Amino acid sequence: MAVTTLGRGGPRGGAVLRAVVAVIGVVAVLALIADLVALAITRIEPPAPPAGAARPGVEAREGRAYAGRSWIGRERGLFELHLEGAPRDLGYAHARLGNRLMMAADDELFAELDRALPEGPARWLPRLGVRWRHRHLAEGIPAARLQEVAGEADGYLDTHADLLPTYHRLLFYQALPELNDGLSRPPLCASTSWSAATSTSRGPRRSTATRSCCSCGPTSRAGSRSPRSPGSARRGC
Repeated sequence: MAVTTLGRGGPRGGAVLRAVVAVIGVVAVLALIADLVALAITRIEPPAPPAGAARPGVEAREGRAYAGRSWIGRERGLFELHLEGAPRDLGYAHARLGNRLMMAADDELFAELDRALPEGPARWLPRLGVRWRHRHLAEGIPAARLQEVAGEADGYLDTHADLLPTYHRLLFYQALPELNDGLSRPPLCASTSWSAATSTSRGPRRSTATRSCCSCGPTSRAGSRSPRSPGSARRGC
């Protein structure tokens, strides 16, 4: 009768494997803790909403979608977004009226991000560096614009909040060229927009047409607005 004996290599190999698994587990937990701590340190909180901030619903009439006095329509294949109201109201109406377009642009941008920086250390480390480098971004943005971005975050049905809280990420979009410098070569995204803004007795009014494109991907057209002075126009890429 044959007798099989377990040599010293068996238990030793098992111990080494358990040690390797334990080290990997500890490293993963430490990385998760570091990410949570870094997010807590670098997180940018939205400003408190002003009293009387509007939250209008969206209704369709006369070939346009309306949210209060703001509306979105389409002329010759180009979306036009017209916004009226206080900064927080502008942002909220922007997100409610342009939610589908914003989601499509986000999906395209994140698809390019997945191709340029796959999940793992190749994305985690640059993302951590970008958050740290731009943790004071809000200090260089006018208070009215911060309220507008906060309104967009309030109204946006965000499907990518796992990367960053919605307001934090939308605020980062204000410095997208600078963020690209820390993430990818060539830049992930660029845009061209035309904007006209006026002031009325009821508050600011702004109409904008924007054409956005992400490198190596299809061209998309979306309605947006650009924080420019009255009567100004912005054109890039």
